[in-house]
Amino acid sequence: LGAGLMWFEQNEPNWAMVGHTISEEQFKWISEDLPEHQFMAKLHTYDEPLTGGETKFDAVYSIEAAIHSPNLFKSIQAWSDALEPDGVIVLIDDFLSVGTSRDDPDVDLFARSWIANSVHSTKEIADFATKSNMKIVR
Repeated sequence: LGAGLMWFEQNEPNWAMVGHTISEEQFKWISEDLPEHQFMAKLHTYDEPLTGGETKFDAVYSIEAAIHSPNLFKSIQAWSDALEPDGVIVLIDDFLSVGTSRDDPDVDLFARSWIANSVHSTKEIADFATKSNMKIVR
C-alpha cells in the first residue's frame, strides 16, 4: 500500500488518493513510519462499502491485496459501487493458473501460508465482473 501509493503520488500529483488495508501492522507502518505523504490510509475490510456513497472514485487499484479478501465477489461489488461512471478496477495480484485445481496441495499451502482467502482464476474473476455489471478490459 505505501510504496504503490507513494509512486502514484509522485507521478500523478493531482490525484486524491485513499489507501485501504486490512493489516493493522501495515496501517501502523504507513501512519507512523512512512515518509511524508499526502494520501490517506484507512484500516478497512475489503468487502464493506468503501464510502457511504458520498464519495466516488475514478479508479480502484488493488495491488497484491484482492487475494486476501474473504469474499472476492463481494469485494468487487463493493469496489464497483464506489466508482464514478466509467470508473475502473485494476487488479494486480496472484491468480490461479488455468488447469490448476484450488484443491492442489501446493495451492493449498500457498493459500494458507499467505492468508490467501480468494485464490481464483482469471475466468472466475471475469465472471464476478460480469455479475457486477462490469466488463473486462484487455
